[in-house]
Amino acid sequence: RKQDELRLQQSEALLQQVIDAPNIGMAVYRAVRNEAGDIVDFVHEYINRSSRAMLGEDFTGKLFTDHGENGRRQLPQLRAVIETGQSNRYIREADFRGRQVWFSITNTPLDGDRLLHTWEDVTERQQAEQEIRRLQDELAQQVQERYY
Repeated sequence: RKQDELRLQQSEALLQQVIDAPNIGMAVYRAVRNEAGDIVDFVHEYINRSSRAMLGEDFTGKLFTDHGENGRRQLPQLRAVIETGQSNRYIREADFRGRQVWFSITNTPLDGDRLLHTWEDVTERQQAEQEIRRLQDELAQQVQERYY
């Protein structure tokens, strides 16, 4: 029995290390429904260490809309996961701690009214892609001016 308990503790510790290892925010949300059964919000049931570091606080037990406009704008995507049982993925720009940041977000259904929400800051990647597009447009304009 003691060995089983030790193995369980070691397994739980390993799982926590795996969840906390990547520099990706991860949270489990549970749908909050009104009397009519409509989803009106989500409550944070769990957030990983990267999320706590990124957000500057532990949102466990708080509502998703406590994130303000950034949270309210994502409610339709979260609802869709629960209502359809299908994952969704999107990239969105947000005002985060006083600066414009791009996040790659994935929402995956879990059991019943729960979903897994992961996000990664992809601002540098988005900025690099925008710069590449700008340079391509500039080059095309120079070719146009020179040869036509």
